[in-house]
Amino acid sequence: MEQLSPMYIYVRGRQLEGTYNNNPSIGLWPITAFRVMRGWGVPTEEQWPYVGDVHLWPPKEEPHDIDQLAKENKIFAYQRVKSIKEAKIVLANYNLPTIAVKTTEAWFK
Repeated sequence: MEQLSPMYIYVRGRQLEGTYNNNPSIGLWPITAFRVMRGWGVPTEEQWPYVGDVHLWPPKEEPHDIDQLAKENKIFAYQRVKSIKEAKIVLANYNLPTIAVKTTEAWFK
């Protein structure tokens, strides 16, 4: 299986959340990443390579036809798990939930 582009997910996710600016340290909620993967799809890493250099953020230009290329790799579905009961059902069906926890500075102390 080809590696999918985290750069595409991050850029489209930040655009979707309204946080697409010059600050490369802003994170992305997992639910937003799933929305991108379901709605737009994801191109391969080869089609839009990840660039981890903060001095190159934001990207100056996007690869040609990147949204069209992304449509070839959409996830089938995702579902929000909102309770312990729902998490148990997910686990009982041999699926792994993704967990998002909002952290503050106190988290690191």
